[in-house]
Amino acid sequence: MIHEHLQNPQSENERDILHNLLQTSTSDGETLPVADAKAESLIFLFTASVTLSAIICPFVNYITSNPTIQAALVAEIEGFESAGALSSPVASFAETSRVPYFMACLQETLRLSPPTPVALTRKVGMEGLCLSARQKGREGKVYYLPERTEIGANPYIINRDTSIFGNDANEFRPERWLKADADQVKSMNKALFTWGYGIRDCTGKGIAKLVLQKLCLQVSTKNGSFNSLCI
Repeated sequence: MIHEHLQNPQSENERDILHNLLQTSTSDGETLPVADAKAESLIFLFTASVTLSAIICPFVNYITSNPTIQAALVAEIEGFESAGALSSPVASFAETSRVPYFMACLQETLRLSPPTPVALTRKVGMEGLCLSARQKGREGKVYYLPERTEIGANPYIINRDTSIFGNDANEFRPERWLKADADQVKSMNKALFTWGYGIRDCTGKGIAKLVLQKLCLQVSTKNGSFNSLCI
């Protein structure tokens, strides 16, 4: 497939991720080697597909389990379709990002059902690490972790922190992302650990979000697959 791309360059409207990888330049200005492009393509392919399967199921389950939420979501999408704000037959990534209740439903799914609900471990660096306690009754207490101590944080636990997401953090409530003030939304987004954090966040996050938003919105439409997916 890579060699086909090299022999038959795509037009402007047909360019895909592989095309962009093959056009990427290294730090010394050279074209990205084919072997590296292949490795990067596999990362995008497998990480995105695993994430998709792990999130699309709970997304459908959360929505179809609550008729009120489902009705509100379908009505919102129909309104955007009627206004010509969603391309046909499939909306673009940018268009899906502008559908607020849909994005809140997806964000709430990512919060409650992270695709990797296990502790993501790291080792403490050479200088050690000081951590300040946040638990009630232990505020201000500092713990020192020596070099090479293995530590980890579980997205499933972090994403249900009631001090950040509210006392109903274990409930699926998309409105929390829409009714909170700007500072609270910023705090929730910062604390959301679904994709990891910092330089160690998910490599395929970008492509995974693109696929998720387009597919989840598609199955949420009146002509989508919700009815066939309901059990």
